[in-house]
Amino acid sequence: MAGSDVNADRPEAELLRVLGDVFEEYVNWIFECYAHKDKNAHYPTPRYLNDKDNKAICDVLIMCGSTAVLIEAKAATCAASIRYSGDYKLVRDYMDKRFVEGTDRPVGVSQLLAALSCRLHTHQQNSRMVSRTGQ
Repeated sequence: MAGSDVNADRPEAELLRVLGDVFEEYVNWIFECYAHKDKNAHYPTPRYLNDKDNKAICDVLIMCGSTAVLIEAKAATCAASIRYSGDYKLVRDYMDKRFVEGTDRPVGVSQLLAALSCRLHTHQQNSRMVSRTGQ
């Protein structure tokens, strides 16, 4: 999970990755249960049909008429020294690294920008999306 403060080689990293997956499922469950079904279509982990890597577009896609809302659900641990520091710059740097810029790969906002860029490019080639994982 990109939002963790734990080295990926440590055992804690697997726990944090699993917790990230659970959080993503929770976010999807909330939309599935509470989004008004007559007005919104909920698509958990949508994928492009013509993508050979079968990579997810985002964690949640909500369609309301012609409007699409792409959501990246992020769970992350934040060290108490940052949370309670009183230094907004430390908190902002943490948030930027975990949810905006990423470090070695795109996360959060960067992931959504990549998905939108890909979608705009493939839209020109008349592509379609898979509505649910594995379909």
